[in-house]
Parts: sequence; structure tokens; C-alpha cells
Amino acid sequence: RAKSEFLTNMSHELRTPLNAIIGFAEIIQNEVLGPVENRQYWEYAKDIHGSGRKLLTIINEILDVSRIEAGDRQINESKVKMGKLVKSCIDFMAEKAGEARLTIVDMTEGKIPDVIGEELAIKQILVNLLGNAIKYTPGEGRITVSCEVENNGKLRLSVTDTGIGMEDHEVSKALSAFGQIETSLNRSDSGAG
Repeated sequence: RAKSEFLTNMSHELRTPLNAIIGFAEIIQNEVLGPVENRQYWEYAKDIHGSGRKLLTIINEILDVSRIEAGDRQINESKVKMGKLVKSCIDFMAEKAGEARLTIVDMTEGKIPDVIGEELAIKQILVNLLGNAIKYTPGEGRITVSCEVENNGKLRLSVTDTGIGMEDHEVSKALSAFGQIETSLNRSDSGAG
């Protein structure tokens, strides 16, 4: 409980100034008060804004985990149109995949049933899996999203890639809370684990 309260308070204390940093960087980037004479300053504002957004995402992820551990996370279940959800997640990540020279293949079209679940949580999971696949797959690689309905009626949604892969002990660490593994690929994008 003490850890959860600490994380909640700290996330609030961090988010308040971070929102100001993001907001002011956005004002400069959008040149709301007039043109920025030196374009290098505009580039710095863009970098500050992007870095601030990444940091805010990590803080929000930590807060989400804290809420889950404390049993305070409310689940908002409804019927989720999985075909539409998978397509929207792939579309959302398509530009990033294209920049990395990767192809995303959707094998779920016409095969994936609707489910009862929390749409936002499922989207977060799928976007995180696609993001990791993009981060750790060398250029000219392929990411495949597929599905199957198991005998017990559960839907298995899979994201596979032609990336560097992990050893068994790395999988255990990656699946632990906030677990991250060191890789031979140097990536600028990081997450909370």
C-alpha cells in the first residue's frame, strides 16, 4: 500500500511540471507566439516535446501497474470488435514500421472473433507488442499478427517477428514486472518494462 501511495504521489508530482514542459515545447514548436528565427531552436523544442511525451507515457504505465497491484484498476468490459481493433493498431504503427523498413502482415482478417474485454487495455497490449517487434527487428524484416481460437474458446492473438529473439532466461525476465533485457540492438526508444 505504501509503495502504491508513493508511486501515485510521485507520478502526480512528476506529471505536473512535465505537462508544463510538454505544453511550452508545443507552443514553441507550433510557433504560436511567432516564427522561431533559429530553426535549431525549433528542432530542440520538437525534441523536448517528443521526449516529454515518452516520459509521460512511462510515468502513466508505472501508475497503471501501481493501480493494478493495489486492486484499484477498474475494468470497463464490453463487446470488442477485434478485427477493427487489430486493423487500427496496425494502421497506428504502420508509419513507425515503414521508417524501420519493416512489413506488418495481418493474418487475422476475416478469422478473428469479437470478444468481451476492455478495448483500451487490449489496444495498449497490442500496440506495445507491435512496438517491441518494431524495436527489435532489423530492417527488411517482417512482423505477423495472427490468431487462433483454442478448444476452450479462448482467443490467442500472436505477434511474431523476424527479430533477434530471446533466450529462455531472457523471456522470464522480460515477463517480470518492469523487466527489461539488454540487447545487441541499440534503440533510442525505451519503456517501463
